[in-house]
Amino acid sequence: MFPILLLLVLTVVSARYPLTTNPVPPSSTNSSSIVWTFRRLIDIDLSPFSRETFDHLNATDTTPSSDLRNASKSVVVVTTASLPWMTGTAVNPLLRASYLAKKRSATAGVCTLAVPFIDDLPTQRKLYKNATFSNKREQESYLRNWLDSCGEYSSPDSLRIVFYPAVYDPFLKSIFPLGDVPSLLNNSSSVDKNTICILEEPEHLNWYRAPGPSWREKFAYVVGICHTNYKAYASAYGVVTGVTTGTAIAQMSALTSRAHCDRIILLSEALPNFASERTIVCNVHGVREEFFREEGDIAAVDEDKSEMIYFIGKLLWAKGLDLMLELQTSFRKIKYVALAVNWHRVV
Repeated sequence: MFPILLLLVLTVVSARYPLTTNPVPPSSTNSSSIVWTFRRLIDIDLSPFSRETFDHLNATDTTPSSDLRNASKSVVVVTTASLPWMTGTAVNPLLRASYLAKKRSATAGVCTLAVPFIDDLPTQRKLYKNATFSNKREQESYLRNWLDSCGEYSSPDSLRIVFYPAVYDPFLKSIFPLGDVPSLLNNSSSVDKNTICILEEPEHLNWYRAPGPSWREKFAYVVGICHTNYKAYASAYGVVTGVTTGTAIAQMSALTSRAHCDRIILLSEALPNFASERTIVCNVHGVREEFFREEGDIAAVDEDKSEMIYFIGKLLWAKGLDLMLELQTSFRKIKYVALAVNWHRVV
């Protein structure tokens, strides 16, 4: 049943938000919206892997095409959100791009950050806590100023920021790209045949995309970093029935991730594994030092606590707050003492 539900969902999204490129099929074809949506869905590279490619995907050694340590190699980081929306997919990719750009500041390499731009002012006010940007240059200045306030690298010499057209869906509470983003980025002067592309939330970026070449056709190597367990979200808060919606989202996410990524990185083992032959688990975000300090302590991180188990999350039920409370209860029953918790306000 989930393929039918998936097609219906994509058809609704397609009808509400027409693409900026190839927006509708030619009238002469008399194609229905469902057929056109399905064509978008399958417009990806699913050709079988050769033995050489399969061995390459399973290899643990860094290859020339995937070596981020080569500072002369340009990198593109594409994400699904942007500040001032204080969400993980806006903050972490921005910091990652800043770090990669700083490493390339002394070479010819460039890091390009691609973020969505929403031109609807009421939507901006809702997402950005009443902040608005009349053009992309204003929002770019906001991003660079935020990096400066955090003491991070923000020079336009090595860190370039580009925007792709996007729309926010209040029902799904997500931003979706409009148009052929891979081709848009590939036309940039900072992108060449050796450029590495990092897709933050590759499944999200490709659920609804314009017909066009795959990311893997446009870039030398594509890494997808999965942030969110969308199957769990859909199962808990899904439309119609959680089981059906969760299954549909999982299948769609697996399809798009496998099609567009050479390597997939899961931030933790709690995330679904879409392609075991090319997936690794690694917290590439790292953990900020502030989380390891006692309240009010401005000294360096306590080395004795480096092996502590930690839980970091927003105070939201959807972010695992209920699980943390359950763990606290279990800990108290076993140890007869309360589990120590430090609360931090992070801005």
